[in-house]
Amino acid sequence: MGLDANSVIWLGVNEDSVSEALGNLPDEMRDALDNVGEIELEGLTFREFHHADEPVGFGVEILDHGWRTGTINFNPSDLTQRVQDLMPKVTKAFQAMNINAEPKVWLGTHL
Repeated sequence: MGLDANSVIWLGVNEDSVSEALGNLPDEMRDALDNVGEIELEGLTFREFHHADEPVGFGVEILDHGWRTGTINFNPSDLTQRVQDLMPKVTKAFQAMNINAEPKVWLGTHL
């Protein structure tokens, strides 16, 4: 991200739960996250979200948009539908990853 301003929306956990959530991962999943940067589960890609090299979340990316790429037409109803479609898969994947936190929608804006 560097000095670019980005907005990221993800379904998962935020910085209050990320350390505990990642600490509960089975060893092979933690290794995949450390080595590849993501975990594939339930047909979804799970990754960490960072700000200034600090983890601020973990989950499935819904939107990542930087100011240099211009504006986008954004429909909140589409976001709601996508979250509703993803929630059962993310919940099931969290169970497989030993993550007890309830997945929620998070927004990070990095300036």
